[in-house]
Amino acid sequence: GATKEIHRSRVLLLGAGGAGKSTLFKQVKLITSSAGFDQNLRNDSIVPIYQNMIDACQKLVKICLKNELELPPDVMSAADRIRSLNIQSHQDTERVQALKAAATAIWNNEEIKKAFKLSMMETSSKDAMNANDDYFLGQIDTVCDPSYCPSDNDLLMMRRSTSGAHSLDFTFDPSKFKMPGKSTYWTLTDVGGQIHERATWYEEFNDLDGLIFVLSLPDFDQTSQDNRSANKLVEDGVNLMLQVMRADNLQGVPVCVLLNKKDLFIRKIAADPNVGIKKVFPEYEGKTSSHGESIQFIQNFIDKEISKESNVSKTFYVTTATDTEIVKNMLGRVIENITNQNLQHAGLI
Repeated sequence: GATKEIHRSRVLLLGAGGAGKSTLFKQVKLITSSAGFDQNLRNDSIVPIYQNMIDACQKLVKICLKNELELPPDVMSAADRIRSLNIQSHQDTERVQALKAAATAIWNNEEIKKAFKLSMMETSSKDAMNANDDYFLGQIDTVCDPSYCPSDNDLLMMRRSTSGAHSLDFTFDPSKFKMPGKSTYWTLTDVGGQIHERATWYEEFNDLDGLIFVLSLPDFDQTSQDNRSANKLVEDGVNLMLQVMRADNLQGVPVCVLLNKKDLFIRKIAADPNVGIKKVFPEYEGKTSSHGESIQFIQNFIDKEISKESNVSKTFYVTTATDTEIVKNMLGRVIENITNQNLQHAGLI
């Protein structure tokens, strides 16, 4: 007999550049596929990982200079060398060893370590460290070894801008998530979040069953990438989300709002516990050192902003995209939520 066409529910992953969409996308692949990440992806990721390390070193040196922290001549010359390294392949042993020597000299310096602490207070998103910058710097020898092959965790920690749309077909098997029910079929689409990529978003809005919008919690004190006088969480995150929610063909589509990078948010609050989110939200009356109360406040703030604009059905999740266990739990709840919302919408429950 003819094979029945499988119905796949379509979910779109959106958010500003750097919010963590692609990390989530990779996690879903890892969690739902038996094969995991293939060797090609591992090999293709080595050079971008070197680039992550080079960027991190340059930012740390810049923060030192900006804060007038004295750097010794060997660190300054390491910084000069690292700037001119153009590594095209991990087989370029000479350059990789030069990276190893320069990055080690930089990362082992005490003032650089101070700069890393200061970077938690940095408000310009161009200079702020990424959540995982110290992750690769903490294992320079491993990463610069000629036989290096990135682990699953390395691939999740790696930072790389997404261009174009990438789709993943996956089967959701509830038994793997300790949930009842039969397997269902899904397509998750990740689109680039950088400014020039956003024009392509609208092409993806038709026939959607769900929308996942990713916001980065540690952006709460950053300045917007496009507008220096605006707040990054509000401007690049919330306002962008509201703009998306106004699209006609998204009316009635369930929205999951992911407040991501909880781990880095906790580190930021701990770095400045007497002020916390009050520096941006003076009306906050909770404990400045409590990340739980602070996140709840930010969630309520975003919830109110959305409600002013639209009556979409939205559910919030606080998450850390680099943590597979956290994402796995969340994925089960997101799928269940989108499924139930759509059944309700269709009048089936």
